[in-house]
Amino acid sequence: MQSEVIQISNTEEFINWNGFDIKEFNLSLRSHDNYISGSGSYRCHIALLDKDIVVVNSSGTPKPSDLNKVTGLLNQIISTQSIEGATVVWDFSNITFPGIKVRSAILQIVKKYMEAWNSIFLIFPPKISIVTRIYSSFLKQKVKNLSVADSVKDALTSIVAKSPSEEEISKIEKLQIPSRASMRNKSKDELIDIIENMHVAHQNSNQKVLEMLGQISWEGRFNKVEIDDDENSPGFELMQVMSLLQHDVAEIIDEFKELNQNLELKVAERMVDFIDKESNLRSILDSSDRSIWLINTRLELMDFNVAFSNDIQKKYNKVPKIHQNVLDLFDDPKQKGIWKNRFETALNGKPSIYLDQDYNDIEEHVWQIRTSPITEIGKIKGVSVDVEDITDLKQSHLKLIEKNRDLEKVNSELDSFVYRVSHDLRAPLTSILGLISLMKMETSPEKVHEYIEMQEKSIVKLDQFINEIINLSRNSRLGVSVSRININELIHELFEGQHYIKTANEIKRICNVCEDVVLFSDLQRLSIILNNLISNSLKYANPYQECPFVEVNVYMEYTNCIIEVLDNGIGIPENLLPRIFEMFFRATQKHSGSGLGLYIVKETVEKLKGTISVEPQTPYGTMFRVVLPSLKDKYITVPEV
Repeated sequence: MQSEVIQISNTEEFINWNGFDIKEFNLSLRSHDNYISGSGSYRCHIALLDKDIVVVNSSGTPKPSDLNKVTGLLNQIISTQSIEGATVVWDFSNITFPGIKVRSAILQIVKKYMEAWNSIFLIFPPKISIVTRIYSSFLKQKVKNLSVADSVKDALTSIVAKSPSEEEISKIEKLQIPSRASMRNKSKDELIDIIENMHVAHQNSNQKVLEMLGQISWEGRFNKVEIDDDENSPGFELMQVMSLLQHDVAEIIDEFKELNQNLELKVAERMVDFIDKESNLRSILDSSDRSIWLINTRLELMDFNVAFSNDIQKKYNKVPKIHQNVLDLFDDPKQKGIWKNRFETALNGKPSIYLDQDYNDIEEHVWQIRTSPITEIGKIKGVSVDVEDITDLKQSHLKLIEKNRDLEKVNSELDSFVYRVSHDLRAPLTSILGLISLMKMETSPEKVHEYIEMQEKSIVKLDQFINEIINLSRNSRLGVSVSRININELIHELFEGQHYIKTANEIKRICNVCEDVVLFSDLQRLSIILNNLISNSLKYANPYQECPFVEVNVYMEYTNCIIEVLDNGIGIPENLLPRIFEMFFRATQKHSGSGLGLYIVKETVEKLKGTISVEPQTPYGTMFRVVLPSLKDKYITVPEV
């Protein structure tokens, strides 16, 4: 519970508070203030006398923070009253034993404000007059304008008289040893008693000191020894020094104990935190699918995660161990040399990234390896290695490249496609509109019939072109629908469906399908491929050839179905062969066409994961060769998008 601070409101109360009358010094009370610590263990009164004298009376057990707060309050009073060169009298005579921290705080305050304050008077308890002696000797040469007085009254006397404080500083309690004259009047026995008493007192004091030092010297511990001595003893001042020293040592030890306890607590907290973080880090590392390991400058394993251990066991049938040389895990000398160079590069301070590839009977794996130096206080202590399987990333990258290539292809063809489609759609329509206009003006039935036949040809051409566009669109939009195909039956149906071609009946049609042919593919797309190839062979037949033919051969090569469509027609010039699969490209102008047929064939073949090639025949004709894989195991039936 906090103690009440005495409120000073007049001169009489100030006299009662300090125990002397300020009127005898011709001083007046100008202002006052009070301070009490939060715990109530320390309190003080601050009074301003006349123009420039500030008296601070302290009592209780102060802390350094209390003294700093009082100093702040004191300076506030000085500043508010506009005092220049104040004289401060700080009375510590009623406080408990001032420990090292308190004395250190007083010293810091004195040093800090010795320039701002005109002079400083310190007053300590009479019981520890040695403190006054120590302060007088220690601070006399270091702090200007510092005086040590026995009481506030003595300090005010010195201030009012404006006399030097040297006598106050050097004032030491004289030992009350009997004078020489009085000793002459003593009897021999009395003198012997005085000497024996002084000897016994001195010996007892020495024994206390030896006891205190013995504990430290022989047992390595410190316990305070109460040293009570007579003020008249010759060794009184020395005993006071030893008592003060004991107090200071005890305070230092207590402070170290407290610091040690706090340190142990902090260490325990840090250890718990470190264990938690290490556990979390270990959990993260072990849950990672990357191989991570650390080595020292001798290439010995310092730590590694579960993924690294599993990879080593899987690849080399070895179990890695801490402190094992990591190069011993590799069997291939070439591989050892590669890894050694990587480690040496990292130990020279250079982080690096490497790519490794390995193959097995099934697939290829690509690994990204990062090596980084481990530094501690500016020195390289080892290397950290992080190995990540980026096979999927590489495949995704390749797919992205492929998609970009397809996109570039689509973009490059789009403009041409739009132009050609609009042109090829408008041309038949324009022709039909022109014929309709002529029919309106024509009266001859024969001419009207001729115009109708011409319109029919334009409409058939337009219909074929629209069908080709539909096939192209369906091929790009629809998924692959897999079924088992009777290719022999399909080819015969396509041959029968080519009756609209004028020369179809004059051309021999041959179909050779091996008995072992088993094809799982998309029936609709295969029909588009074969229909285009067969119709082209019939359309571009050589009218001067004795025995014109179109031949379709189907056979198996391993799991691939090979379809060959060959003829002895007019053929394709060899220099034009590389371009025949381009959109809207036509190798000849002898027959009308859109130039989309072979482009659609190639796109459709690729949709079925196949390939198509063309070879000129000797002396005339052409052969298209289509290779289609069986899609039985790679595709299930996919609905239309």
